[in-house]
Amino acid sequence: LEVSQIFEEAYTLLAPLAMDKSVEISFSAEPDIKVNADPERLFQVLSNLVGNAIKFTPKLGKIDVSAMSNGTEIVFTVRDSGEGIPPEQLPHIFERYWTVKEGNPTGTGLGLYISQGIVKAHGGELVAQSRVGEGSEFRFTVPMPV
Repeated sequence: LEVSQIFEEAYTLLAPLAMDKSVEISFSAEPDIKVNADPERLFQVLSNLVGNAIKFTPKLGKIDVSAMSNGTEIVFTVRDSGEGIPPEQLPHIFERYWTVKEGNPTGTGLGLYISQGIVKAHGGELVAQSRVGEGSEFRFTVPMPV
């Protein structure tokens, strides 16, 4: 799969949601990088992470989505200027049915759990870093095609 093609599809779907909230969103990928992945599942992970970033980033916030190679895998990063995740909650975000209650009336607590399962099934890893008041960064890896 061409990463730039996945990003174009994600932008088409998600940019209107970001624009509705006056959130700036950008996608950037190293030229010509490819991943060996199920396109629908990879898109599901990407749209979940970006959708969460849009949901938890206030008006006039910023979301950056990028992909680059580190030699053996492709590293996807979704970084936002949202409210951040409190340190005591961060260890639990990938648990099944765990969800932020405040400002998230429709969250089921399954999105990150499923996303992590998809990434692991592809031989990669999904991790998160966050600072309250500064935003969050989610990174996931997918092995490069051989």
